[in-house]
Amino acid sequence: FLSGNRVAAVAVLFAAEHNFFNEDQIKLLADLSADASIALERMEKQDQVDYLSYYDPICGIANRTLFLERLQQFQHEATRNGLKLALMILDVERFRFVNESMGRGAGDSLLKALAERLRERHESERIGRVGMNSFAVVLPNVTDEIHAARLVEEKRKALLVDPFMIDGRDLRVSAR
Repeated sequence: FLSGNRVAAVAVLFAAEHNFFNEDQIKLLADLSADASIALERMEKQDQVDYLSYYDPICGIANRTLFLERLQQFQHEATRNGLKLALMILDVERFRFVNESMGRGAGDSLLKALAERLRERHESERIGRVGMNSFAVVLPNVTDEIHAARLVEEKRKALLVDPFMIDGRDLRVSAR
């Protein structure tokens, strides 16, 4: 059975008698094989559509839709437990300049590298790409607004203190 251009499965039929299968049966088996291949390809495409509905294709982290669903769950849980959350939204400054001067591939590499740093520092369920050059992070266990502001600033600075290695060059970025 083929799925796209790759073999997804192999079906082998054995019979004790020579020429056991007649032409009609062989044609039927070939048609069944083709139908199974089409079904497998459709299933793979549906899986891809499902993935792209909730995950960013460049960074592999939650997209805006999934992030907002998770944020709602975190808010509900925090309220139920009498806790507070902070929401950190990072907007990478001059991202357009990176795309225009270094190329779109470099811009994509920067997004991937930034997402990877976020993954290293935060649970993957708490991060998402919510815009072209914007990421969001849910920060738990915040005591008040001052604590939230300090925490967001600490996390932002720690995330961006080191340059990103993009196309063999150090690239320093800032975010607000």
